[in-house]
Amino acid sequence: MSILGKIFTKPIDVNKAIDIVAKSADNLNFTNQERAKLNAELAENLAKHVEATVDESTDRSVTRRYIAVVIITLYVCIAVAVLLLYAIGYDATASRLVEVAEQIELDTAFIMILAFFFGGYYINKLAFKGKK
Repeated sequence: MSILGKIFTKPIDVNKAIDIVAKSADNLNFTNQERAKLNAELAENLAKHVEATVDESTDRSVTRRYIAVVIITLYVCIAVAVLLLYAIGYDATASRLVEVAEQIELDTAFIMILAFFFGGYYINKLAFKGKK
């Protein structure tokens, strides 16, 4: 007996198979009503998340601010050190320090922190600029 013979011991009902395939194909379509229901659920869950995390003294918020302060302090210290090294004539050392900062992508981290902490305020200013 073949493998398919073992799996399909009963005869296959063609109408039932067509119904199963049609139902599966119908589930692939995403109607506007289903999209609206999903968006409402997403909005409700987002509101719950915002309510749960709105407090600025949560451990996550405090940790995020400490990490941001450390990265910005490191960036400013490296920038000041590079300026001082160039001013007193240690160009090779200053160039090496810039290379190290580029390797750890400190400039990207600095910009991301600025965008995260201050970008929302700036975007709101731009978005509501002409609506007042």
